[in-house]
Amino acid sequence: MRSPLLVATLLSPLFALQSARAEPVQYCRSGYNQGETDFCMGISRNINATIQTTDVYIAMTVTRSSALGWTAIGTGAEMAGSTMFIVYGDPNSGSDPVVSIRNIDGHHQPLALDLDALPGLQILHSKWKKLPLARRHEDEPNYPIVPTSPATHIADVAIACYNCPFHLWKLDADSKSQPFIWAWNDRQEFESYPFDARLAMHRHYANSGGFGTFYVDMTQTLSNSSTPPNIQVGGANVNTHDPPNDFGGFLGSLRSRPLPKAHGFLMSVAFVVLFPLGVVLMRTPSGNPFKRHWMVQALATAMTWLGAVLGAAMTGGQMPHTLHQGAGVAISLALGVQIVLGWRHHMVFLQVRHRTWVSHAHIWIGRVVLGAGWINVLTGLVISGYGGFNVAVFGALVVIEAGGVGLWVWVAQQRAKGKPAPGQTEAHALMATGGEGTEDYFAIEMSDDEFDTDTEGDKEGRGTAKRSVELSDLKS
Repeated sequence: MRSPLLVATLLSPLFALQSARAEPVQYCRSGYNQGETDFCMGISRNINATIQTTDVYIAMTVTRSSALGWTAIGTGAEMAGSTMFIVYGDPNSGSDPVVSIRNIDGHHQPLALDLDALPGLQILHSKWKKLPLARRHEDEPNYPIVPTSPATHIADVAIACYNCPFHLWKLDADSKSQPFIWAWNDRQEFESYPFDARLAMHRHYANSGGFGTFYVDMTQTLSNSSTPPNIQVGGANVNTHDPPNDFGGFLGSLRSRPLPKAHGFLMSVAFVVLFPLGVVLMRTPSGNPFKRHWMVQALATAMTWLGAVLGAAMTGGQMPHTLHQGAGVAISLALGVQIVLGWRHHMVFLQVRHRTWVSHAHIWIGRVVLGAGWINVLTGLVISGYGGFNVAVFGALVVIEAGGVGLWVWVAQQRAKGKPAPGQTEAHALMATGGEGTEDYFAIEMSDDEFDTDTEGDKEGRGTAKRSVELSDLKS
């Protein structure tokens, strides 16, 4: 007979593997005391060996102290196509919390699914649990940053998806960085609690705990158990993380949200790189500043308009309903006006050689558009869920850039205070000289052909004057 010690030694790797697979997979945000969202989510999957299908189990807990608001998690990296699990209800009513399972094709009001038409999708249980006194805390005075009452209940929810359609749920069993979304509203008052209740919008920026994204290592979710995972409420995150934990996961997050990523990239490059570069190039005296200016600004404008089109596609063509969206529309329209004003200034300047109201309008609209663009890029980062540190760093870079551009313009203005040297003509564009008259150029530089033509005209005028003098000498 084999020694029990030998058997244990031989089987220990198998036990270790089984133990690793039994490790829970959970994600928690414990923000109740700070007036932010407070929930936990666990996920596991079990392969049905008889019919070779995969069942998915999701457990969810939500910390509550009143009937206000709702909490949701969803599969995938964005609302479009996500399967969302939304929990709401009154913990003091005696009724179980409502679990509304919904989806939608964009960033709109999610639509409740008919569970009778989806027999594989079931709510296993949904109940309120009273929190022990040890989990409660003293009232805080500065609401709404933190709540005025201690947490009293937890909504305990379990959901099963039998023979789960992974592609429809936007899940990848082999992904180490499977994205999930979450959202939260702590202010909505419900008159009643139907499964298809209309939901008020979550807070529209991530730093306040309004919404966000987390990632799950799906390779660790495989389990031999056909029951929902056990959640350690308020515990540490296990096999889950906030940013993608590998380069492949990062690329996957880009592929999963191509429109928002492309929109943010185009707007950032346009307003943080190209538009400021156009301002600097306009005030660089060598070469042809005008040509460089309009070419760079045209590229930046094209990128902005393309980004605006992508933004409209993300909203399904709806009218703007946030300050970020409204500002984006206004900026896009203002750039069209800028093109007309810039062209008109150039044509007028070639005739009068000094600033006109068109010049001043082009200058000031350009300044306002650039400043508004910087601010909108920052608000876009906040809305996209970037953390406070990342937004602060980016904001500091924008402030430094604004200071650098302002210093460059000031230096150019100092150079332009005297009369322009012969041949500079329009080269003082967009710079105030501090005086009036012919020095006060809006000064977009003429093209080489225009300058040559102007110079030839001067030469011809001087030649005509010389011949007139010679003719008068002969007559005398």
